[in-house]
Amino acid sequence: MSLVLEADAEALGSLRAVLLSGDWVPLDLPDRIRSAVPHGRVVALGGATEGTIWSNAFEVETVDPRWASIPYGHPLQNNAFYVLGPDLLPVPRGVRGELAIGGLGVARGYVSAPELTARAFVQPSFPTAFDGPIYRTGDLGRLTLEGHLEILGRIDTQVKVNGYRVELGEVEHAARSVPGIDAAVASCLERPSGGQEIVLHAVARDADRRPELPALLARIAQTLPAYMVPTRAMFIDRLPLSPNGKVDRKRLPQFPRHHGQLVASDALETRLAELWQDALQVSPSADTGFAASGGSSLAAVRLIVGLERELGLRLSVARLLDLGSFAELVRFANEP
Repeated sequence: MSLVLEADAEALGSLRAVLLSGDWVPLDLPDRIRSAVPHGRVVALGGATEGTIWSNAFEVETVDPRWASIPYGHPLQNNAFYVLGPDLLPVPRGVRGELAIGGLGVARGYVSAPELTARAFVQPSFPTAFDGPIYRTGDLGRLTLEGHLEILGRIDTQVKVNGYRVELGEVEHAARSVPGIDAAVASCLERPSGGQEIVLHAVARDADRRPELPALLARIAQTLPAYMVPTRAMFIDRLPLSPNGKVDRKRLPQFPRHHGQLVASDALETRLAELWQDALQVSPSADTGFAASGGSSLAAVRLIVGLERELGLRLSVARLLDLGSFAELVRFANEP
C-alpha cells in the first residue's frame, strides 16, 4: 500500500473505493489513503478462505483515537460471526472467545480430510439465522460494546508463563497499538534460570523514527498486566514469512542467552556478578535489570540468599525488582 500511495496523485484521483484486506490495519493507513484518494471510500475486509475469503467489513470514516486497531467490522450479507467460549456457546459482549463464521459462505469442509473437517466445521448447539455448520477460525476476538468485531490474535498462541495463561496475540495487539509500530510478534522463551519470559520482535513504520525499546515496553505496560509485558524486545526490518504468508517464527532472530560481558571495577562488583551469574545463568550487563535478564521468583530467592550469605546484604524480592539495573544493585551494595 505504501508504494501505491507514492504513485502519481492524478492516477489515484479517480478511485472511488479502496479495499484493505487483512486482520490488522494500521491506524494511520486510512487517513494516509484519503490524503491520496480524497474521493474514495476506505473499507477494511476480513474473513477466512473457509468462509469464501471475505466475511466481514468495516467502512472506515473517522478513526477513533481510543482504538488500538481498525475494527474487524460487521458480517457481510448472508454471513454471520459468533464469539464462542470453550463450550462453543456465544459469550457476552466484551468477553474474549474464538471467532466462528456462519452463513451461506461457509465451505463444506476440507477435501479428503474428514478429521480436520470435523474439528473445524461444527454444527452449532445454539439458534442461528442460517442452517448448516459454522467454521471455527482459530482466531481470538470479541464483540465490543459498540457492536464491532475486534480481532485479538490466534488461540493457538496461548502459552503458560510462570503460572499465568497468556494470549500472545494480546501482547502483539498491545505492541501494535504503540505509535510507530507496524507489526509485532511475541514469543515465549525458556529462561536458563528456570521459568519462562515473553519476548517481542517489532517492526517500526519508520526505521529512523522508531521508539526506544524501553519506551516501547513502557507503553505496552500501560495496557497489560505485569506478567504479560515482554521482558526483552528487538527491532527487525521485516517479519519472516512462510510460503503461505504466515509468520515463520523459527526464522525470527534469536535473543542472546547472555546480556553482555561486564567489566567489573572492583572485588565487590566481581562477586556480585558471580552471584548474579549463579542465580540467573546469564552474565550481567550494567544497564540490564533482574526481570529483563530473565529473572524468576526462584532465581530471586537464590540471589537474595547468596547476597546475604556471601556479602551480608539483606534485600527483599520487592526491592530487588525495584532496582532497574545491575548497576543499581552495585550502588545498593556500596551504600553505607
